[in-house]
Amino acid sequence: VLTMKASVIEMFLVLLVTGVHSNKETSKKIKRPKFTVPQINCDVKAGKIINPEFIVKCPAGCQDPKFHVYGTDVYASYSSVCGAAVHSGVLDNSGGKILVRKVAGLSGYKGSYSNGVQSLSLPRWRESFIVLESKPKKGVTYPSALTYSSSKSPAAQAGETTKAYQRPPIPATTAQPVTLMQLLAVTVAVATPTILPRPSPSAASTTSIRRPEPVGHRSQE
Repeated sequence: VLTMKASVIEMFLVLLVTGVHSNKETSKKIKRPKFTVPQINCDVKAGKIINPEFIVKCPAGCQDPKFHVYGTDVYASYSSVCGAAVHSGVLDNSGGKILVRKVAGLSGYKGSYSNGVQSLSLPRWRESFIVLESKPKKGVTYPSALTYSSSKSPAAQAGETTKAYQRPPIPATTAQPVTLMQLLAVTVAVATPTILPRPSPSAASTTSIRRPEPVGHRSQE
């Protein structure tokens, strides 16, 4: 009986160890989907992105002064996201990943020169943002695709402005179709010569003109 109990216990332990090992193998096989970091251009402003917090990848070359930045440490959402990242020191001009978090607007933004970027001052703006290193928080799901505002791109706005200055085309007069009967009537009218009525003989022409009699000759009446 003891031998039988020992064999049952041994079999139970073997099954238990096998089950634990298989669970570990299954958990290893199930991989979490990789987070795809969206990439933006240097000219993208934070105000164009609706997401309150997101991770993005900036390209190289965003240190260019044509990408305007407003503020220091806390930036107006009218600023270039990647330009602000270079100004804050989170990125250098070679680009990389950053974490952006939206915050409330300020009554004023002070410009400064930092890391090769000259930021500008701004009296007031409705929304701000800060730039942090791309270390995702635990339990926070960051979007793989950004949600942009519905405002149109600068290229589309420029196209509409060009259209606004163009004069509307003058509507052309629609030519009426000419029927065969109308065409024949015109042809006959042109080909037929105009016959003028002959002048009626005047009364003077119908009256016989008496010739003068020679002198000394009298008519016998």
